[in-house]
Order: sequence, then structure tokens, then C-alpha cells
Amino acid sequence: MSGNYLALLALSRDYWTMQMGDDELAAITPDHIRRWLLWLGAGDGKGLSGASVNIHYRNVKAFWLWCEREELIEFGKATIRRVARPAFTEKEPDVLTEVEARQLLKAARNDERDPNAYRNYCILHFFLDTAVRLSELAGLDLRDVNLSEGYAKVLGKGDRERIVPLGLELRQSLSRYRLKYRHANNGEGALFTNDEGERFAGAGVRTMVVRQLKAHVPRELRKIGPHTLRHTAITLDLMNNGDINTTSKIAGHRSVTTTRRYDHLVTIMRARTSPMDAALKKTGGTFVTRRQLKNGDGSATIAGADGDQTGQAEAAQNR
Repeated sequence: MSGNYLALLALSRDYWTMQMGDDELAAITPDHIRRWLLWLGAGDGKGLSGASVNIHYRNVKAFWLWCEREELIEFGKATIRRVARPAFTEKEPDVLTEVEARQLLKAARNDERDPNAYRNYCILHFFLDTAVRLSELAGLDLRDVNLSEGYAKVLGKGDRERIVPLGLELRQSLSRYRLKYRHANNGEGALFTNDEGERFAGAGVRTMVVRQLKAHVPRELRKIGPHTLRHTAITLDLMNNGDINTTSKIAGHRSVTTTRRYDHLVTIMRARTSPMDAALKKTGGTFVTRRQLKNGDGSATIAGADGDQTGQAEAAQNR
């Protein structure tokens, strides 16, 4: 867990203790939970977005259902079951185009001012090739990566291990990084290391990714960070391979329903025939604003950018 999330959990604990007392689970009512959710989103609370409040609701629900499984409360009697999921506007994830992803990698790799340019390039490439989460990449050790077979073992949510395939280009880049650019002290086993030769931790990776995206993606991204690269990898994998079940397994989604969020993004990004392109082809070419050119005899020619003449008019009609 991140430090910010732990701090928010501590605030929530204090809120429950002060506002509702240190009650037994059986004494907590649906209204208690609703008041807490309202406090999370209110100005006098943390003022979280609807999406963030929804995440906390899901986490509290997971806790209650765990209590049922552990028989701390009667099965089916968890109070959270009577609290509806908070409504919120679910925004589309930011996704880079293939051109933007290529430009990002090229710019990061060729940054002569940064001594860690090749390491940064490999990290960005890893995110875009495998769709791993930040914590999964930061936790990678050398022993987790099999370049000869082309896969890596990552430890995902709930300590679930999964295999992610590595593309040929990424395998070659990682091989070069390990041989030439990776520096480790005291037997450090991490795949990606920092200037001190120690594990390049998640906070440092996040800062680097945000800096690279801001510097090399020529448009404003709504929510910027390593998850931007994960969203991009999932979308491009669906677009190029079209197998939602395999993509879901690679991404580590518990349900293919989560992966389906990216389906319509694929449809939008996939090459298609523009309705205006089709319409303009029927007119014999690209539309340009026509202009009048004066001829030497005083008549006027209506011409387009391609120079084809479409008719003449008397000079008097064009004064």
C-alpha cells in the first residue's frame, strides 16, 4: 500500500472512532457506512472524487465479505450487503496511440541529458509491452525474468503470481540493459536499480514515468502515471490480437468484464473508413476552398488548389 492510502485509512479509523465509537461489527448499521462514504466525498472530509470513494467502498465491502468467510459474522449478514455502491461518473482511461507510444520510447531512449535514459526506456517499454502494474514492475527481480524463453513472473494483487510474455524487442532491450546499464550494490537482485545500485522503488518509477509522459506526449492527459501505460498496453493488445480472454489473463484482471472496458476504445482507435473520406472520394478528390484567378483577357477562372479549371465568367459579373 502507498503511504497516502495508509494515511487515509488512519483518518477513516479516527473518523469511525470519534463519530461512532469503537463498536462491535454487529453494531454497525448501513447508515454508519453511508455517513462515512459521504464524509469521504464531502468538503469537510477528504473531498475525494466519486471514483476514489467507490474504491474505498469496494475495499470495505471486501473486508466485510472476508469477515463472513472467517465466520466473524453470520454468512450473508454483512452490513455492507445493504449499502448500494455509490454512483459516480466513470471516466474513460487515457490511452496513448501507437504513434505516441513510439515517440515516447524514442525520446526517452535518446535523452542524452539523463544518465539513466536506457533504464528509463526499458521501464517504459516493459509497461507498454506487458501491461503490468507499478507495484508488479517495481517488485521484479532478475530471477523473475526469463529472456531466453520470453516471459516474466510477476506478483499481482492478492499475491497471485502470473506469467506475462515479453516481446522480442523488449527481450533484446532488457538483455542490453542487464549487460551494460544495470548497476547493483551488495548483491541487489532487483531488475531495475537506482543511482545507488539499490531497487528502483515504486515512488521513483512513478515520478520518472510522469516526467517522461509530460515531456514527450504532446497533449494533456487527464490522469497521468504508470497506469496510463498499462491502459495503453491493454488497448493495443486487444487491437492487435483481438483475444480478450488472453489479454485479460496477461493484465491480471480477475474478470474479463474488467477487460471489456477497453473494447470500445479499440473500436474507436482501430483504422476505419472516415464517413467524410468516403463522401469526398465521390467528388474526385480532396476538398479545397476554390478561389478566383483573373485572366489576362479580363475573365475570371474558378480554380482549386490542384489547378483544375471549373468554368469562366465574364469580367463584369465578377467585379
